[in-house]
Amino acid sequence: MKHLAYHLLIFIVVLQHGLAVYVTEEMGAVDLSNLGRPGIEYVKKKGVQVDMLTMPSVVMLPGLGGSQLYAVLNKTYGPWYCERVSSGYLIWLALTDLLPGGEVTCWEENMNLMFNGTQFFNASGVQIETISWGSTVSFEYLDPSLPSESAYFASLVESLLVIGYEREINLFGAPYDWRLSPEFNENYLVMLQDLIEKAYAVNDMPVVVICHSMGNMYFHYLLQQMTQAWKDQYIHGYASVAPPWIGATASLVSLISGSNLGIPWLNPLTARVLDRNFPSSYFLLPEPKAYQSDVLVVTPSKNYTAQDYIQLFYDIGDNNASLMYSVSSGIYDPSVAPGVDTIVYHGQNVSTTKQLVYSTGDWDKAPTIKDGNGDGTVPYESLIFGEQWVTDKNYTAKGYTGQTHMG
Repeated sequence: MKHLAYHLLIFIVVLQHGLAVYVTEEMGAVDLSNLGRPGIEYVKKKGVQVDMLTMPSVVMLPGLGGSQLYAVLNKTYGPWYCERVSSGYLIWLALTDLLPGGEVTCWEENMNLMFNGTQFFNASGVQIETISWGSTVSFEYLDPSLPSESAYFASLVESLLVIGYEREINLFGAPYDWRLSPEFNENYLVMLQDLIEKAYAVNDMPVVVICHSMGNMYFHYLLQQMTQAWKDQYIHGYASVAPPWIGATASLVSLISGSNLGIPWLNPLTARVLDRNFPSSYFLLPEPKAYQSDVLVVTPSKNYTAQDYIQLFYDIGDNNASLMYSVSSGIYDPSVAPGVDTIVYHGQNVSTTKQLVYSTGDWDKAPTIKDGNGDGTVPYESLIFGEQWVTDKNYTAKGYTGQTHMG
Protein backbone atom coordinates (compact mmCIF):
# COMPACT_ATOMS: atom_id res chain seq x y z
CA MET A 1 0.00 0.00 0.00
CA LYS A 2 3.01 2.33 0.32
CA HIS A 3 3.21 3.86 -3.15
CA LEU A 4 -0.50 3.69 -3.93
CA ALA A 5 -1.20 5.55 -0.69
CA TYR A 6 -0.04 8.79 -2.29
CA HIS A 7 -2.42 8.46 -5.24
CA LEU A 8 -5.32 7.62 -2.92
CA LEU A 9 -4.51 10.74 -0.93
CA ILE A 10 -4.86 12.87 -4.05
CA PHE A 11 -8.06 11.05 -5.00
CA ILE A 12 -9.66 12.04 -1.69
CA VAL A 13 -8.46 15.63 -1.85
CA VAL A 14 -9.74 16.26 -5.38
CA LEU A 15 -13.19 15.04 -4.36
CA GLN A 16 -13.51 18.16 -2.24
CA HIS A 17 -13.62 20.21 -5.42
CA GLY A 18 -15.87 17.89 -7.36
CA LEU A 19 -13.15 17.01 -9.84
CA ALA A 20 -13.43 13.89 -11.98
CA VAL A 21 -12.53 10.66 -10.27
CA TYR A 22 -9.27 10.40 -12.13
CA VAL A 23 -5.57 10.46 -11.33
CA THR A 24 -3.43 12.31 -13.87
CA GLU A 25 -0.15 11.10 -15.31
CA GLU A 26 1.53 14.20 -13.90
CA MET A 27 1.27 12.77 -10.40
CA GLY A 28 3.68 10.04 -11.38
CA ALA A 29 6.49 12.61 -11.47
CA VAL A 30 6.13 13.38 -7.78
CA ASP A 31 8.55 11.70 -5.37
CA LEU A 32 6.73 8.84 -3.64
CA SER A 33 9.46 8.03 -1.12
CA ASN A 34 8.09 10.26 1.65
CA LEU A 35 4.36 9.81 1.73
CA GLY A 36 2.15 12.54 3.09
CA ARG A 37 4.36 15.59 2.59
CA PRO A 38 4.78 15.21 -1.22
CA GLY A 39 1.02 14.81 -1.47
CA ILE A 40 0.44 18.03 0.43
CA GLU A 41 3.03 19.90 -1.66
CA TYR A 42 1.31 18.69 -4.83
CA VAL A 43 -2.06 19.87 -3.55
CA LYS A 44 -0.63 23.29 -2.64
CA LYS A 45 1.04 23.57 -6.04
CA LYS A 46 -2.35 23.08 -7.68
CA GLY A 47 -3.92 25.70 -5.46
CA VAL A 48 -6.20 23.27 -3.65
CA GLN A 49 -7.02 24.30 -0.10
CA VAL A 50 -7.73 21.41 2.25
CA ASP A 51 -10.79 22.33 4.31
CA MET A 52 -11.63 19.43 6.60
CA LEU A 53 -15.16 20.77 7.11
CA THR A 54 -15.89 19.99 3.48
CA MET A 55 -13.85 16.81 3.14
CA PRO A 56 -15.72 13.50 2.87
CA SER A 57 -15.36 10.97 5.64
CA VAL A 58 -13.38 7.86 4.70
CA VAL A 59 -14.14 4.20 5.45
CA MET A 60 -11.43 1.58 4.80
CA LEU A 61 -11.69 -2.19 4.30
CA PRO A 62 -8.59 -4.43 4.34
CA GLY A 63 -8.04 -7.61 2.34
CA LEU A 64 -7.53 -11.31 3.00
CA GLY A 65 -5.42 -11.77 6.13
CA GLY A 66 -5.54 -8.02 6.63
CA SER A 67 -7.33 -7.70 9.98
CA GLN A 68 -5.87 -8.62 13.34
CA LEU A 69 -7.77 -11.47 14.96
CA TYR A 70 -8.01 -12.12 18.69
CA ALA A 71 -8.81 -15.44 20.33
CA VAL A 72 -10.73 -15.96 23.57
CA LEU A 73 -10.37 -19.51 24.90
CA ASN A 74 -12.47 -21.59 27.25
CA LYS A 75 -11.50 -25.12 26.18
CA THR A 76 -11.61 -28.44 27.95
CA TYR A 77 -9.49 -30.31 25.42
CA GLY A 78 -6.27 -30.10 23.43
CA PRO A 79 -2.59 -31.00 23.81
CA TRP A 80 -1.14 -30.48 27.28
CA TYR A 81 1.24 -27.80 26.02
CA CYS A 82 -1.55 -25.65 24.53
CA GLU A 83 -3.23 -22.94 26.54
CA ARG A 84 -6.89 -23.79 27.15
CA VAL A 85 -8.24 -20.69 28.87
CA SER A 86 -7.48 -17.12 27.85
CA SER A 87 -9.30 -13.83 28.17
CA GLY A 88 -7.93 -12.82 24.77
CA TYR A 89 -4.70 -12.85 22.80
CA LEU A 90 -3.55 -11.87 19.32
CA ILE A 91 -3.77 -14.98 17.16
CA TRP A 92 -3.35 -13.18 13.83
CA LEU A 93 -0.82 -11.97 13.25
CA ALA A 94 1.63 -13.01 15.96
CA LEU A 95 4.72 -13.91 13.94
CA THR A 96 6.73 -15.19 16.89
CA ASP A 97 4.07 -17.83 17.60
CA LEU A 98 4.69 -19.26 14.15
CA LEU A 99 8.47 -19.53 14.42
CA PRO A 100 10.03 -22.98 14.05
CA GLY A 101 9.76 -24.66 17.44
CA GLY A 102 6.77 -22.53 18.40
CA GLU A 103 3.35 -23.88 19.26
CA VAL A 104 2.09 -24.00 15.68
CA THR A 105 -0.20 -26.90 16.52
CA CYS A 106 -2.00 -24.79 19.12
CA TRP A 107 -2.29 -21.90 16.70
CA GLU A 108 -3.69 -24.13 13.96
CA GLU A 109 -6.23 -25.75 16.26
CA ASN A 110 -7.56 -22.38 17.45
CA MET A 111 -7.57 -20.69 14.01
CA ASN A 112 -9.44 -23.52 12.34
CA LEU A 113 -13.11 -23.44 11.35
CA MET A 114 -15.57 -26.30 11.62
CA PHE A 115 -18.20 -27.09 8.98
CA ASN A 116 -21.55 -28.82 9.53
CA GLY A 117 -22.60 -29.05 5.90
CA THR A 118 -24.25 -25.64 5.71
CA GLN A 119 -22.46 -23.31 8.14
CA PHE A 120 -18.93 -22.55 9.36
CA PHE A 121 -18.15 -21.98 13.03
CA ASN A 122 -15.22 -21.81 15.46
CA ALA A 123 -13.90 -24.83 17.30
CA SER A 124 -15.58 -25.64 20.61
CA GLY A 125 -14.41 -23.31 23.36
CA VAL A 126 -12.81 -20.86 20.89
CA GLN A 127 -14.07 -17.41 20.02
CA ILE A 128 -12.27 -15.49 17.27
CA GLU A 129 -13.04 -11.80 16.91
CA THR A 130 -11.72 -8.59 15.46
CA ILE A 131 -11.00 -5.59 17.66
CA SER A 132 -11.32 -1.82 17.43
CA TRP A 133 -14.43 -1.74 15.27
CA GLY A 134 -14.65 1.57 13.43
CA SER A 135 -10.91 2.18 13.68
CA THR A 136 -8.04 1.50 11.29
CA VAL A 137 -5.60 0.53 14.05
CA SER A 138 -6.14 -3.22 13.70
CA PHE A 139 -4.95 -3.23 10.10
CA GLU A 140 -2.33 -0.49 10.03
CA TYR A 141 0.15 -3.05 11.40
CA LEU A 142 -0.80 -6.73 11.53
CA ASP A 143 1.69 -7.59 14.28
CA PRO A 144 2.15 -4.53 16.51
CA SER A 145 5.29 -6.04 18.06
CA LEU A 146 6.98 -6.07 14.63
CA PRO A 147 5.71 -2.93 12.90
CA SER A 148 8.33 -2.74 10.15
CA GLU A 149 7.71 -6.37 9.15
CA SER A 150 3.92 -6.16 9.28
CA ALA A 151 3.00 -2.66 8.07
CA TYR A 152 -0.16 -2.72 5.98
CA PHE A 153 -2.44 0.36 5.83
CA ALA A 154 -0.05 2.44 7.96
CA SER A 155 1.31 4.65 5.15
CA LEU A 156 -2.11 5.46 3.77
CA VAL A 157 -3.55 6.25 7.19
CA GLU A 158 -0.57 8.45 8.03
CA SER A 159 -1.01 10.33 4.75
CA LEU A 160 -4.57 11.20 5.70
CA LEU A 161 -3.71 12.13 9.27
CA VAL A 162 -1.12 14.58 7.96
CA ILE A 163 -3.73 16.55 6.01
CA GLY A 164 -6.13 16.69 8.94
CA TYR A 165 -8.14 13.49 9.09
CA GLU A 166 -8.69 11.95 12.54
CA ARG A 167 -9.21 8.30 13.41
CA GLU A 168 -12.79 7.51 14.41
CA ILE A 169 -13.81 11.12 13.76
CA ASN A 170 -13.84 11.18 9.98
CA LEU A 171 -11.48 8.28 9.22
CA PHE A 172 -12.96 4.87 9.93
CA GLY A 173 -11.91 1.24 9.57
CA ALA A 174 -14.02 -1.87 9.06
CA PRO A 175 -11.93 -4.91 10.06
CA TYR A 176 -13.51 -8.33 9.57
CA ASP A 177 -12.94 -12.04 10.10
CA TRP A 178 -11.29 -12.72 6.76
CA ARG A 179 -11.57 -16.48 7.20
CA LEU A 180 -15.20 -16.04 6.18
CA SER A 181 -16.67 -14.97 2.86
CA PRO A 182 -19.41 -12.29 2.89
CA GLU A 183 -22.40 -14.62 2.76
CA PHE A 184 -21.22 -16.25 6.02
CA ASN A 185 -20.52 -12.89 7.66
CA GLU A 186 -23.95 -11.25 7.48
CA ASN A 187 -23.69 -9.45 10.82
CA TYR A 188 -20.54 -7.74 9.56
CA LEU A 189 -22.40 -6.44 6.52
CA VAL A 190 -25.06 -4.90 8.77
CA MET A 191 -22.32 -3.27 10.85
CA LEU A 192 -20.56 -2.01 7.71
CA GLN A 193 -23.76 -0.37 6.46
CA ASP A 194 -24.23 1.28 9.86
CA LEU A 195 -20.61 2.49 9.88
CA ILE A 196 -20.96 4.09 6.45
CA GLU A 197 -24.13 5.84 7.55
CA LYS A 198 -22.35 7.01 10.72
CA ALA A 199 -19.48 8.35 8.62
CA TYR A 200 -22.00 10.19 6.43
CA ALA A 201 -23.56 11.82 9.49
CA VAL A 202 -20.25 13.45 10.48
CA ASN A 203 -20.88 16.32 8.05
CA ASP A 204 -23.89 15.12 6.06
CA MET A 205 -21.63 14.30 3.13
CA PRO A 206 -21.40 11.09 1.10
CA VAL A 207 -18.47 8.88 2.07
CA VAL A 208 -15.33 7.72 0.29
CA VAL A 209 -14.77 3.97 0.68
CA ILE A 210 -11.27 2.55 0.13
CA CYS A 211 -10.86 -1.21 -0.17
CA HIS A 212 -7.90 -3.49 -0.73
CA SER A 213 -7.96 -6.98 -2.26
CA MET A 214 -10.83 -9.12 -0.88
CA GLY A 215 -12.18 -6.06 0.92
CA ASN A 216 -13.37 -4.96 -2.51
CA MET A 217 -15.53 -8.05 -2.86
CA TYR A 218 -17.00 -7.52 0.61
CA PHE A 219 -17.96 -3.94 -0.23
CA HIS A 220 -19.14 -4.87 -3.73
CA TYR A 221 -21.28 -7.61 -2.19
CA LEU A 222 -22.82 -5.09 0.21
CA LEU A 223 -23.55 -2.68 -2.65
CA GLN A 224 -25.39 -5.45 -4.47
CA GLN A 225 -27.77 -5.67 -1.53
CA MET A 226 -28.43 -1.92 -1.34
CA THR A 227 -30.85 0.24 -3.33
CA GLN A 228 -29.55 2.79 -5.81
CA ALA A 229 -31.08 5.51 -3.64
CA TRP A 230 -28.91 4.37 -0.70
CA LYS A 231 -25.78 4.35 -2.87
CA ASP A 232 -26.50 7.82 -4.23
CA GLN A 233 -27.04 9.22 -0.75
CA TYR A 234 -24.16 7.64 1.14
CA ILE A 235 -21.31 6.93 -1.32
CA HIS A 236 -19.32 9.76 -2.86
CA GLY A 237 -16.58 7.63 -4.40
CA TYR A 238 -15.13 4.15 -4.24
CA ALA A 239 -11.36 3.62 -4.46
CA SER A 240 -10.63 -0.01 -5.27
CA VAL A 241 -7.05 -1.22 -4.78
CA ALA A 242 -5.91 -4.54 -6.29
CA PRO A 243 -9.40 -6.06 -6.66
CA PRO A 244 -9.59 -9.81 -7.43
CA TRP A 245 -13.01 -9.34 -9.06
CA ILE A 246 -13.06 -12.78 -10.71
CA GLY A 247 -10.66 -14.54 -8.37
CA ALA A 248 -7.04 -15.60 -8.57
CA THR A 249 -5.33 -18.86 -9.51
CA ALA A 250 -3.07 -18.48 -6.47
CA SER A 251 -6.03 -19.47 -4.27
CA LEU A 252 -5.97 -22.90 -5.94
CA VAL A 253 -2.42 -23.45 -4.71
CA SER A 254 -3.61 -22.87 -1.14
CA LEU A 255 -6.35 -25.47 -1.46
CA ILE A 256 -4.43 -28.13 -3.36
CA SER A 257 -0.90 -28.18 -1.94
CA GLY A 258 -0.96 -25.33 0.56
CA SER A 259 0.76 -21.98 0.82
CA ASN A 260 2.73 -20.44 3.65
CA LEU A 261 0.41 -17.40 3.98
CA GLY A 262 3.39 -15.19 3.18
CA ILE A 263 5.31 -16.50 6.22
CA PRO A 264 8.49 -18.13 4.82
CA TRP A 265 9.02 -20.61 7.65
CA LEU A 266 5.42 -21.85 7.87
CA ASN A 267 4.87 -25.34 6.45
CA PRO A 268 2.41 -25.04 3.53
CA LEU A 269 0.78 -28.36 4.50
CA THR A 270 0.02 -26.92 7.92
CA ALA A 271 -1.63 -23.90 6.38
CA ARG A 272 -3.50 -26.09 3.89
CA VAL A 273 -5.58 -27.59 6.68
CA LEU A 274 -6.83 -24.10 7.48
CA ASP A 275 -7.21 -22.95 3.90
CA ARG A 276 -9.47 -25.89 3.12
CA ASN A 277 -11.74 -24.96 6.01
CA PHE A 278 -11.94 -21.21 5.28
CA PRO A 279 -14.83 -20.24 2.98
CA SER A 280 -12.80 -17.23 1.85
CA SER A 281 -10.46 -19.67 0.07
CA TYR A 282 -13.31 -20.86 -2.15
CA PHE A 283 -14.68 -17.35 -2.54
CA LEU A 284 -11.41 -16.28 -4.20
CA LEU A 285 -11.20 -19.13 -6.71
CA PRO A 286 -11.18 -18.16 -10.41
CA GLU A 287 -14.82 -17.53 -11.32
CA PRO A 288 -16.14 -20.27 -13.67
CA LYS A 289 -18.22 -18.00 -15.89
CA ALA A 290 -15.27 -15.68 -16.44
CA TYR A 291 -12.49 -18.26 -16.84
CA GLN A 292 -14.68 -20.71 -18.76
CA SER A 293 -12.45 -23.33 -20.42
CA ASP A 294 -9.05 -21.92 -19.39
CA VAL A 295 -6.88 -24.74 -18.06
CA LEU A 296 -5.85 -23.85 -14.51
CA VAL A 297 -4.36 -27.15 -13.25
CA VAL A 298 -2.30 -29.60 -15.31
CA THR A 299 -1.45 -33.19 -14.28
CA PRO A 300 -0.11 -36.18 -16.22
CA SER A 301 -3.57 -37.76 -16.40
CA LYS A 302 -6.01 -34.86 -16.45
CA ASN A 303 -6.34 -31.11 -16.86
CA TYR A 304 -8.78 -29.00 -14.86
CA THR A 305 -10.63 -25.79 -15.66
CA ALA A 306 -12.79 -23.62 -13.42
CA GLN A 307 -15.70 -25.84 -14.47
CA ASP A 308 -14.05 -28.86 -12.82
CA TYR A 309 -13.66 -27.79 -9.18
CA ILE A 310 -15.91 -30.51 -7.76
CA GLN A 311 -13.97 -33.21 -9.62
CA LEU A 312 -10.65 -31.61 -8.69
CA PHE A 313 -11.47 -31.63 -4.98
CA TYR A 314 -12.59 -35.23 -5.25
CA ASP A 315 -9.34 -36.16 -7.01
CA ILE A 316 -7.15 -34.50 -4.38
CA GLY A 317 -8.96 -36.61 -1.78
CA ASP A 318 -10.96 -33.89 -0.06
CA ASN A 319 -14.66 -34.60 -0.52
CA ASN A 320 -15.47 -32.07 2.19
CA ALA A 321 -13.95 -29.36 0.02
CA SER A 322 -16.43 -30.17 -2.72
CA LEU A 323 -19.31 -29.53 -0.33
CA MET A 324 -17.71 -26.36 1.03
CA TYR A 325 -17.25 -25.05 -2.49
CA SER A 326 -20.86 -25.83 -3.33
CA VAL A 327 -22.20 -23.75 -0.45
CA SER A 328 -19.64 -20.95 -0.94
CA SER A 329 -19.97 -20.35 -4.67
CA GLY A 330 -22.47 -18.54 -6.86
CA ILE A 331 -23.56 -16.02 -4.22
CA TYR A 332 -21.46 -13.08 -5.40
CA ASP A 333 -21.83 -11.80 -8.97
CA PRO A 334 -18.78 -9.78 -10.11
CA SER A 335 -20.50 -8.81 -13.38
CA VAL A 336 -22.92 -6.45 -11.60
CA ALA A 337 -21.61 -2.87 -11.54
CA PRO A 338 -21.21 -1.28 -8.07
CA GLY A 339 -23.55 1.57 -8.95
CA VAL A 340 -21.18 4.22 -7.57
CA ASP A 341 -18.31 6.26 -9.02
CA THR A 342 -15.31 3.92 -8.95
CA ILE A 343 -11.58 4.22 -9.53
CA VAL A 344 -9.42 1.11 -9.58
CA TYR A 345 -5.70 1.18 -8.75
CA HIS A 346 -3.76 -1.93 -9.66
CA GLY A 347 -0.29 -3.23 -10.34
CA GLN A 348 0.60 -4.79 -13.66
CA ASN A 349 3.40 -6.46 -15.60
CA VAL A 350 4.42 -8.49 -12.56
CA SER A 351 4.77 -12.27 -12.91
CA THR A 352 1.52 -13.72 -11.55
CA THR A 353 0.33 -17.31 -11.13
CA LYS A 354 -1.73 -18.33 -14.15
CA GLN A 355 -1.51 -22.13 -14.24
CA LEU A 356 -0.39 -24.92 -11.87
CA VAL A 357 1.51 -27.93 -13.20
CA TYR A 358 1.67 -31.03 -10.98
CA SER A 359 4.07 -32.99 -13.15
CA THR A 360 4.23 -36.02 -10.84
CA GLY A 361 0.60 -35.94 -9.76
CA ASP A 362 1.66 -35.52 -6.12
CA TRP A 363 -0.76 -33.01 -4.64
CA ASP A 364 1.38 -32.53 -1.50
CA LYS A 365 4.30 -31.08 -3.45
CA ALA A 366 4.41 -27.52 -4.68
CA PRO A 367 3.49 -27.24 -8.36
CA THR A 368 5.48 -25.69 -11.14
CA ILE A 369 3.99 -22.25 -11.72
CA LYS A 370 3.29 -20.88 -15.17
CA ASP A 371 3.03 -17.13 -14.94
CA GLY A 372 1.05 -14.47 -16.71
CA ASN A 373 0.51 -10.72 -16.29
CA GLY A 374 -0.86 -9.30 -13.05
CA ASP A 375 0.20 -7.77 -9.74
CA GLY A 376 2.04 -10.83 -8.43
CA THR A 377 -1.11 -12.23 -6.80
CA VAL A 378 -4.14 -11.33 -8.91
CA PRO A 379 -4.18 -11.90 -12.69
CA TYR A 380 -4.55 -8.85 -14.91
CA GLU A 381 -7.91 -9.97 -16.32
CA SER A 382 -9.30 -10.12 -12.79
CA LEU A 383 -7.93 -6.70 -11.83
CA ILE A 384 -9.51 -4.98 -14.84
CA PHE A 385 -12.73 -6.99 -14.98
CA GLY A 386 -14.68 -3.85 -14.06
CA GLU A 387 -14.14 -2.57 -17.59
CA GLN A 388 -16.95 -4.94 -18.60
CA TRP A 389 -19.50 -3.33 -16.30
CA VAL A 390 -22.49 -1.63 -17.87
CA THR A 391 -22.97 1.50 -15.75
CA ASP A 392 -23.88 5.17 -15.95
CA LYS A 393 -21.43 5.94 -13.14
CA ASN A 394 -17.83 7.07 -13.58
CA TYR A 395 -15.33 4.23 -13.87
CA THR A 396 -11.57 4.64 -14.23
CA ALA A 397 -8.73 2.15 -13.88
CA LYS A 398 -5.13 3.16 -13.27
CA GLY A 399 -2.38 0.58 -13.69
CA TYR A 400 1.14 0.88 -12.24
CA THR A 401 3.83 -1.15 -13.95
CA GLY A 402 5.91 -3.17 -11.51
CA GLN A 403 3.66 -2.54 -8.51
CA THR A 404 2.72 -5.66 -6.59
CA HIS A 405 -0.52 -6.64 -4.90
CA MET A 406 0.54 -4.88 -1.70
CA GLY A 407 1.30 -1.67 -3.57
